[in-house]
Amino acid sequence: MYPFSMAKTISMKNFSFLIISLLSICLLGSCSNIASRLQHKKVYNLQETPLSKVANQYFWTNLHKGKYDSLPTVISLLNAAYLENPGNLKIIDHLGFANIWRYAESQRLNQPTADILQSFVLSRHFFDESYLLNRQIQEFSVFWETQKSQKARLLITDS
Repeated sequence: MYPFSMAKTISMKNFSFLIISLLSICLLGSCSNIASRLQHKKVYNLQETPLSKVANQYFWTNLHKGKYDSLPTVISLLNAAYLENPGNLKIIDHLGFANIWRYAESQRLNQPTADILQSFVLSRHFFDESYLLNRQIQEFSVFWETQKSQKARLLITDS
């Protein structure tokens, strides 16, 4: 009788561990869901800081002069301004444009770097964020559609 009752105890321990694990997963999933719902919604603004002014000016100067080589600095400045004020719509838009510019111009490089695809994904992220923050702006729909077809081409060529 003893081995049989011991087997029951072990299975009950395993069963209770399984139940506790499943409940923990459900509760953690619920907590993250609740936390994301309670999270402060990002609101767009056009508030300029000294850093955002410098970043925007640097972006436009280099874009108009076609200085592809200065693009890492442009993106770095725009990223710093974005971290300072994540709701600044101009900065978000310029990050989208700078990243798609980097991706588009990457064909000029003799040896493209591995993170070029990241620029494509980031541009899409920033254009989406810009649209979600201010749905009245429709200028970016051309970029979204172009990126969708480019993404499809990338997926087909990788297969």
